[in-house]
Amino acid sequence: MDARECRFLLFALSALLLGVLWNPLHQMWLKASVAHRLQRSFDPSMQLGETPEIHGVGRISLGKHLQLASDLYWDTRQTGAIEIGDRTILSRGVHIIAAAPVSIGADVVIGEHTKLYTVLPPAIAEQVQQETDSEAKPIIIGRNVWIGREVTIFPGVFIGENVVISPYTMVTNDVPPGTVVVGSPAKFLRGKNVS
Repeated sequence: MDARECRFLLFALSALLLGVLWNPLHQMWLKASVAHRLQRSFDPSMQLGETPEIHGVGRISLGKHLQLASDLYWDTRQTGAIEIGDRTILSRGVHIIAAAPVSIGADVVIGEHTKLYTVLPPAIAEQVQQETDSEAKPIIIGRNVWIGREVTIFPGVFIGENVVISPYTMVTNDVPPGTVVVGSPAKFLRGKNVS
């Protein structure tokens, strides 16, 4: 074997080892970063695309077998807390602003760039011609909910179990269990009426 073949073999072997070892090592580093930021350990079954950007007081509770994509933004302020149930998937760019509790049930899928606000930012309130209420209100999302891409969930909203929310929907009111909603503001397609 000549020197060129040896270099190629070393390159191929190192690339193979990096590919095999990189993902588990990268996952360990991401999980350690989140555990350090939250000052607690959590279930090792969680899969992270990237370390979430975490601000505020850090009252965050994570379930088992989560899949968390990149560009997540979590902000817990005042009495705010974020609770995420088992087997939940947060897609890329999900923002959660929690000045009051946010509870996300088990088996929930939240699409890319969805926003959950417990206090409505003035720019959003102006856009939807709604008065800005400075009082923080909790958001509760039940089990087995599918939330599409770029959905905005307003303060004080309760979303029942087995709900489907289509992409680009603005959820301003409670959504009863078993409902499919679309639009801005949300309107029902099937199931119980959106109040």
